[in-house]
Amino acid sequence: MEMMHEDEVMTELEKRAQACGRFGQVTRSPEELVCLAKASGAPAHYTVRLMGTHWHIALLTSDRWLSESIESQLVESREEPEALLLEELRDLDWSEGEVAIRHFRDDSKQYVFESTLAVRGAPGELSRVWTLLAAYERTFSQLGEMSSGEGG
Repeated sequence: MEMMHEDEVMTELEKRAQACGRFGQVTRSPEELVCLAKASGAPAHYTVRLMGTHWHIALLTSDRWLSESIESQLVESREEPEALLLEELRDLDWSEGEVAIRHFRDDSKQYVFESTLAVRGAPGELSRVWTLLAAYERTFSQLGEMSSGEGG
């Protein structure tokens, strides 16, 4: 089986994100794939970006209230975001282990929930990245005010 080049992976991710019906508008630049959160109470989007030897999959919002609503629900439920993500990953037939999630505010003042996935450069790379993106959407769309609006 032939390995896919980064551009081929991103092109196929874009097609899958558009076809799945779980995202709002899906756009792609040379650097990243951006998928708008479909029903978020405030503007938010998911991104996929290859940086060095890692894929970066993230949920970003400039809205402090939205970020705090997600954090608040996690605190109230006493659930770890990694455990919720792993549950969704397993539902999508993920055979790897838990994926860490970092939560921070970046230099452009966006609130970020982000995971990284090491590039393996082997067949199956597309499947791994797509599964993590899909699990991110399934996890975060259920948290806070991510499902209360008409889309961002």
